[in-house]
Amino acid sequence: MSSKNLINKNLMLQLCAQLKRLRLERGLSLEELQEKVHINVQLLQRIEDGKCLPFGYFWRLAAFYEKKVCVTLE
Repeated sequence: MSSKNLINKNLMLQLCAQLKRLRLERGLSLEELQEKVHINVQLLQRIEDGKCLPFGYFWRLAAFYEKKVCVTLE
């Protein structure tokens, strides 16, 4: 695995962990979050476990948590 891919994987894991932390800080279960953001529980679990982070769902979750996201494309 190249160092760039490793950095990308580490960044994804950090983002996923932060999404889980935000949910827990708000006292929401996965089921409650599902009702609010319309993403199924299984996918939310995979996201929080760092197994995947679909771009569109990431934006939806960031908006729900009222967090700004800056992205730089190289």
